[in-house]
Amino acid sequence: MCCWGFCIDLLLNLAEKNAFSFNLFLARDGQYGDLIEGPDVNNLVNSSLAAVGRNWTGMIGHLVGETGNADMAVAPLTINPERSQDIYLTKPFKYQGITILVKRTPIVPALVSILQPFRGSLWLLLMATVHVIAILMWLLDRLSPVYSPDDEDCPSLSPSESFWFSWSVILNSGLLEGTPRGLSGRVLGIIWSGFTMIMVASYTANLAAFLVLDTPETPISGINDPRLRNPVQNFSFATVRGSAVDMFFRRKTEWANMYRVMEANHYLTVDDAVQAVRDEDLQAFIWESSRLEYEASMDCSLVTVGELFGRSGYGVGLRKGSPWAEKITLDILDLHESE
Repeated sequence: MCCWGFCIDLLLNLAEKNAFSFNLFLARDGQYGDLIEGPDVNNLVNSSLAAVGRNWTGMIGHLVGETGNADMAVAPLTINPERSQDIYLTKPFKYQGITILVKRTPIVPALVSILQPFRGSLWLLLMATVHVIAILMWLLDRLSPVYSPDDEDCPSLSPSESFWFSWSVILNSGLLEGTPRGLSGRVLGIIWSGFTMIMVASYTANLAAFLVLDTPETPISGINDPRLRNPVQNFSFATVRGSAVDMFFRRKTEWANMYRVMEANHYLTVDDAVQAVRDEDLQAFIWESSRLEYEASMDCSLVTVGELFGRSGYGVGLRKGSPWAEKITLDILDLHESE
């Protein structure tokens, strides 16, 4: 068998219940079915409805008209008014809606976030300055006339005391001992204290501004997000061309502005659109919830956002007037009750 999965299991169950055999084939264009208004016979499975300007691609095209070569289409066919007008769709075998897939905003580690007010080069220079000041203070205090190698009551700063002083000033940890004795060392200590006061104040102000104003961009809130309702150039969103979701937006006049923008970004397959979200070539992919929830569960970098909208269901497609229509619908309802 060429295929496997939920729909194949459903088909096998229906065949067993109704004692029919089947020949399975794939739609040659790989589509579920898009309605093309007007005669466009080059892209159609059959063109028997061209006279009335209703032409279908994909699976739906195999079911419509006198030249349709299929009796049943078993797939995640979204039930909508356009399809129901030309084929028979059973009661839903699975309910779903439309949702939005985005790439998850990375969480900045706490250690990294407290370092962001200053650039990396500034942090390196600051660390180097602490040690240079400590060495200079030790040298100035040791070369000071106040210091005498024979005077035990007035010893100079030791190297460890000098480093402790330099770090204590910048960290504001208090100075209990180990301060410069000579005038030159004390002047350097005052200059260093003033410098560190400015640096600490600047760091505190930048950190507060960063945490309050420069927060990471959050994912969109849902279909009513302003970035979707009032599209901007640096935010792209799309769905799959010719899909049921595409038809849903096409008939929603209140979302006409949104559809005009997203139509230019449409993808040919779901896989291509999901990969574009991973690669950040597409900021939001609008599609059926069952598929997007699966993609989000398999990839931690993806997440669905907002509430479901455009709720519908998947149905089995049959030709208009098919003798199997009522029986298949009853079998699907029976399967729901037996769950």
